[in-house]
Amino acid sequence: MTKQYRTAAHLVGTVFRCQGDWIPPIYYGVGRYRLTETYRIAGKRQHDVRNLFAAFKAGEDGLVDAGILPGDDDSVLLHGSPSIERVKTKAEEGVLVEIEEIA
Repeated sequence: MTKQYRTAAHLVGTVFRCQGDWIPPIYYGVGRYRLTETYRIAGKRQHDVRNLFAAFKAGEDGLVDAGILPGDDDSVLLHGSPSIERVKTKAEEGVLVEIEEIA
């Protein structure tokens, strides 16, 4: 399952990267970036946001594979505070990823 998740994130990242210039290129060794995830979840079941954060590691690796992120080590990438957003339907579920350049 982890490999499939990583592959899916890689494919989605590649599609977004190739669709135009709205994702600026991110180069290793040039700046640092903050990655913040919002987990969009339907239903009333309670979730531990730190477990979701850990589960997204394969997705993060897929974004590196796709060239969206230059790497995932601490010299390049910091993590923002992950959060959970409740949505009404399963179709709305997913992970919203925000990448911002920091000084």
